[in-house]
Amino acid sequence: MEDENITDENTTEPTTTEPPNDADDVQSTEHTEQVQLLQSQVLALQTTAVESAIGQLGYQPRAVLTHTPVTELLDANGNPDPALIAAATEAAAAEFGLAHVPRRPAPVPTLGSGKAGQPSVIPTWGQILKG
Repeated sequence: MEDENITDENTTEPTTTEPPNDADDVQSTEHTEQVQLLQSQVLALQTTAVESAIGQLGYQPRAVLTHTPVTELLDANGNPDPALIAAATEAAAAEFGLAHVPRRPAPVPTLGSGKAGQPSVIPTWGQILKG
């Protein structure tokens, strides 16, 4: 029978050869799952930022992202690159014949809803004809 303590030639301390621990496998699996979860969350945030930038250019993000994946529109640090996004948007618009989508003007809360001068009760045609 071999001795479980094996001495490495470069060290003075004996090392033991033990079978892998199940707890180590569980920790490794949990770590891998956490890394995958965080990577998917970062990709979702990057996608949202890229979609917003494409929308500001006046095009449908889904059409542009069909042409070019999100990961190709990021700089070396993982941030959306405006130049890459603009180039990809122009290329997708040219290839697919995308129409420029006009943006709706932002509502101005101080102007109200536009219903200030309307009566609260609108008369029916019958009421109007009876006079």
